Amino acid sequence: MSTKTSDIFTIRAAPGTDIWRKPPTTNIYNAPTAIPPSTRSTGPLTSFLSVRASFSFPWRERYDQAGILLAFRPRHPSSSSSSSLTPSATSESERKNDIPPKWIKTGIEFYQSQPQLSTVATENWADWSVTPLLSSSSSSSSSPGAETEQWTTILVEQSADEHGKSIWVYRIVVDEKTGEEKSRTALREICWVYGLTNPGVEEWDLEVVAMAARPEKEIKDGDEKELVVKVKGWEVKWAEE
Repeated sequence: MSTKTSDIFTIRAAPGTDIWRKPPTTNIYNAPTAIPPSTRSTGPLTSFLSVRASFSFPWRERYDQAGILLAFRPRHPSSSSSSSLTPSATSESERKNDIPPKWIKTGIEFYQSQPQLSTVATENWADWSVTPLLSSSSSSSSSPGAETEQWTTILVEQSADEHGKSIWVYRIVVDEKTGEEKSRTALREICWVYGLTNPGVEEWDLEVVAMAARPEKEIKDGDEKELVVKVKGWEVKWAEE
């Protein structure tokens, strides 16, 4: 089953928002998220197939970011499956608002004065990888706050080979007229997702949403306080249950 929309929607991230976990005690999870209306965002982990979306935003502050967020939550939380940083909730509504014990975010992040293709995979603590975002169009700019609108497409999908199953993250270059895929660049393979134990993979639910964050807290007077992110081409695929 596929939930897809061609509509553009917007996420606004205030200063001081982020999703990040680093020893010994940092555990931030306050970034805004969104999905298009009438699209499905949650399901069993075993049913997830892929998610794809394109993002555009005027990066300016260090760590300005936008992308896809996968949040993993055990269907029946227990003390044995909850991290010491993520206490178990007692009801479904409380559990949804809790920080998920495991998550993946991937997209674009402004770091070292340039936009980067960024992926963070968090099983216990966050592991971060970046590589420079090379424009797919000669008219696009990587300058901070650039007015030229540059779209970057990210794909996250379940994959399997002779060694087993994993999650793969790709940067996709699409045809500007048709929206069809022209090429893809592999960014990260994440293997722990399908090796989850206590509880096993079958007992985890997955939430798939778009996210944006502006971790910088001090914004210069006269600069736009919020980071405004545009998202288009949102498509999530789930296996039939």
